[in-house]
Amino acid sequence: MDNIIAHKVRIYPTKKQAEILNRTFGICRFVYNRSLARKIEEYTDNKVSLSAYDLIKEITPLKVELPWLCGVSIDALQQSVLDLDKAYKNFFKSGKGFPKFKSKRTARLSFRIPKAGKVTSYALRIPKVGMVRYRDSGYDLTDYPIRNMTISKTPSGKYFVSILVERKVCRTHGDAKLGIDLGIKSFAVCSDGSEYKLPESFKNIEQCIVKKQRTLSQKQKGSRRYEKQRILLAKEYERLSSMRSDFLHKLSNKVVGENQTVCVEDLNVKGMLKNRKLARSIQRSAWSMFVTQLEYKMIQSNGFFVQIDRWYPSSKTCSVCGYINTSLTLSDRIWICPECDSSLERDVNAAVNILRAGLALRGEDVRPTCRQPSLKREPQVL
Repeated sequence: MDNIIAHKVRIYPTKKQAEILNRTFGICRFVYNRSLARKIEEYTDNKVSLSAYDLIKEITPLKVELPWLCGVSIDALQQSVLDLDKAYKNFFKSGKGFPKFKSKRTARLSFRIPKAGKVTSYALRIPKVGMVRYRDSGYDLTDYPIRNMTISKTPSGKYFVSILVERKVCRTHGDAKLGIDLGIKSFAVCSDGSEYKLPESFKNIEQCIVKKQRTLSQKQKGSRRYEKQRILLAKEYERLSSMRSDFLHKLSNKVVGENQTVCVEDLNVKGMLKNRKLARSIQRSAWSMFVTQLEYKMIQSNGFFVQIDRWYPSSKTCSVCGYINTSLTLSDRIWICPECDSSLERDVNAAVNILRAGLALRGEDVRPTCRQPSLKREPQVL
């Protein structure tokens, strides 16, 4: 069974290659904005909606009118128009925001090449750019059929390429099941009693970001010192993002590698962020990113990923007898069940209930037949 997987690697273009990439970023943004303006203008004047095919046909005459549009891949320009068409369809079908014009400063610098380029063990070929050296990702990209490549640039000036490849699904063996309760005090507590906490270094980097942001606010916009400080701040943000991504990938790989069924809650992160006292801690945890990684990695390993209803009282339900303690508060970390006198640790109890609720959705027997793991546990370090 084939599966579509994206591998993101850093590329190291030469100075001349970087100039071509930067030109391509700018021209793709121009084509996107012009196509958006044409769609708005045509609908306002004639009540006609231009299709992606109509806009793509205008690219060639436009290159004759504006010669500076030449020298970049025509495939990248066509993909910009297709991206706009997709944004329009999402607006009318799913109610997402109306497409906006891309700003030179705030827009994400990227473009996509749909056709597969040549990839070797040390370099890959980008149309109009040439062979560009990349860092080894640990996977032999030459063994898999390539769908497309997306080249991007970070605010600090680093270049990356995301390669979409087709890989065989690795089938897992066994019947291990795990329920996961996500929280703030502990990032994740599992039904087997294991606990995982966020690294303390996250807070140190956030404090460093605050200091650099204050320094940046004191600089004059557009000056040389402002640009230098902006790059320093962007590097700190990238450092924090890389550390968070590394932690989440290591934990999700560990969970997926050891279990064939994983159950989690369907958390309303957007609603929880409205709590000002917990918003920063929730953002730091990045629960949605972790759940997304678990989901696609379980699919790749041919396992089962189950999300239970967010309104299920996992913390208030006794995992031994099923009694629901409606008087339980957030400060009660350990409580005694008045029905069976069992001592319950809040997070482990919730993880066990999440596992049983997830297995119930699959039609399995989930009667409370076993007690919780030991309350004495130490947070694991990845």
